[in-house]
Amino acid sequence: MNDELVELIVDSKRGKNFHYFAAKRKAAVFTLLVVASTVINALISSKVLSDFESIRYLSMLAAICSGVVAVLKLGHMSSLHVQIGNAYVSVYRDLRLLRARCNSGLLTMVQLEKEFALLLRDYKKAAAMSSQAPLGFIDNWARVLGQLGRRFSTKLFGAADL
Repeated sequence: MNDELVELIVDSKRGKNFHYFAAKRKAAVFTLLVVASTVINALISSKVLSDFESIRYLSMLAAICSGVVAVLKLGHMSSLHVQIGNAYVSVYRDLRLLRARCNSGLLTMVQLEKEFALLLRDYKKAAAMSSQAPLGFIDNWARVLGQLGRRFSTKLFGAADL
């Protein structure tokens, strides 16, 4: 039981980190594309440019920026990653508390198994939510195109991560 508890603690921390970093990346790309589109549209509407050809290309660039934001749903995906990360944090904290109570002898094996089962259920809910939010840029495009599945990191964590 102790090995399963430690494994779930490590996995919860890994899930939290993956989703928080994905939220930061997607929020940054979202902000960059929205600001670029806004600046380009402001430049076009200010009539600073008189060359029709440059206005045409800038309009196309602004449309591409807006289209990428709309298709990839970057704002929504960023907030979804934060929500999933928060679910993993909750499980991670509760598991560490459970481990501390177990190590101090405050729990019987029956109590430990019961609480572990509840936390495992919460972990599985967070993992199920993860399927709605791909972690990488390629995975996000794959979700849109419907061609590729999710990819996970194989990075190993040590005892310091517990």
